[in-house]
Amino acid sequence: MTGADASHDPTRRSWIKGADDAGGDFPIQNLPFGAFSVAGGPVHIGVAIGRQILDLTVLERQGLLRPGGDAEVFRSGILNPFMALPPRIWTGTRHRIADLLDRNNAPPARSQCRLRQAVGV
Repeated sequence: MTGADASHDPTRRSWIKGADDAGGDFPIQNLPFGAFSVAGGPVHIGVAIGRQILDLTVLERQGLLRPGGDAEVFRSGILNPFMALPPRIWTGTRHRIADLLDRNNAPPARSQCRLRQAVGV
């Protein structure tokens, strides 16, 4: 394996359609964080995967992702509360997200992942 850690393993694949396409900008090894909204609705935090967005705000509410422990760091629609956490939490969160998106993940967890179509990616 090359790269920083297991979440950057170049052989890792996602269950998200199109995420593993050659030349794609957002494979499982590159999960950029950002804020988004749908049709002028509330702002959520997500990561790009393939041509979609994994909604971290919803995953946090469901209890599948809790980087802040009891504090919901993605609730506000800005990344500041998450970025205020120690770097080890950022790394752990990235690992958890990659595990949720990994093709070897159990189907029940997959069904709880809220995906949004990315616009302009």
